[in-house]
Amino acid sequence: MHEHRTCSQEKNNLSSLVTVIIRSIGERTESICNATIEKQISSENILLVKAIPFTETLRQTFEAGLNEKRKWTLCVDSDVLLRPNFIEEFIDYAETCPENVVAFNALALDKFLVSPRAVGIRLYRTSIFERALTYISASQEKIRPETFIIDSILKEGFKQEHTDIIAGLHDFEQRYVDIFRKIFVHTRKHNDRGIAADFRSWKEKQHYDDDFKVAVNAYNISKKYKGNITIDANSEFMFYYKKVMQDLSLKEKCDVSIEDISINELLFMISFNYACSEKNNQKNNPSLYRRLLSKSDNKKLRRRVFQIRINRKRIFIKLFGIKFYEK
Repeated sequence: MHEHRTCSQEKNNLSSLVTVIIRSIGERTESICNATIEKQISSENILLVKAIPFTETLRQTFEAGLNEKRKWTLCVDSDVLLRPNFIEEFIDYAETCPENVVAFNALALDKFLVSPRAVGIRLYRTSIFERALTYISASQEKIRPETFIIDSILKEGFKQEHTDIIAGLHDFEQRYVDIFRKIFVHTRKHNDRGIAADFRSWKEKQHYDDDFKVAVNAYNISKKYKGNITIDANSEFMFYYKKVMQDLSLKEKCDVSIEDISINELLFMISFNYACSEKNNQKNNPSLYRRLLSKSDNKKLRRRVFQIRINRKRIFIKLFGIKFYEK
């Protein structure tokens, strides 16, 4: 017989184990990210770190985790929206792993890159942060400073676990400025991983979603850019952003908060837009769609995350087990 635990009991159990740190540079979904976390753990366990450059965010994150003195520290970028019960599932999994496993990745459904993929969510054994802090200085010039720090720790004999646990959504409903910056960096960072196929998908989708217009322009400029690239919001290449916005006749998106829209309403809006985008891509360019889908490591995993059926009378969407209907 299984013991039934209430939401309050689950929160209390997690509160003694994990600190959640939201890492933000003011992303449009910051408050909604926080709201999806507060549904799973006490607000007293949630900290917000906002700093530039990203290496300073990492330093403050490691120090805050050590100060909170809990066994686990979960880092969530504020462009991630967590699915229900994710934190408990992730911690339960980590508790079964050996002590030398000190870092864990989860997966997310990504708006721009083939997914589910590992991005924006990391779980650490807090005890490893003292070592992590010693690599901050050396990571400052790296395009992926957090990955550099983790790789350096792994060379000491520790291990990292890449799980197939789905955390939530990544990079949906973001500001154009953040989309431009991230795609600019991703183009350089993932150039050897076939981002060109993603780019071809964006070219199809830009006809009905302005986010992809910005992504296409960021990709094209980044391919020609010869300067240094970092993930930071004040990077030199952001000089090109204003010109792109002028050329596209776009204005920056207004803010969105949990007071304006419920989480379920937002999830439905995101799901529907994403589904229509995928359906259009499948219809207009089936060979490209199949090629992109084949890049995903686990097709069954993708189907487990997201389902869509559209007919003349009704729309059915299922995201992370949450069902939405619209006539």
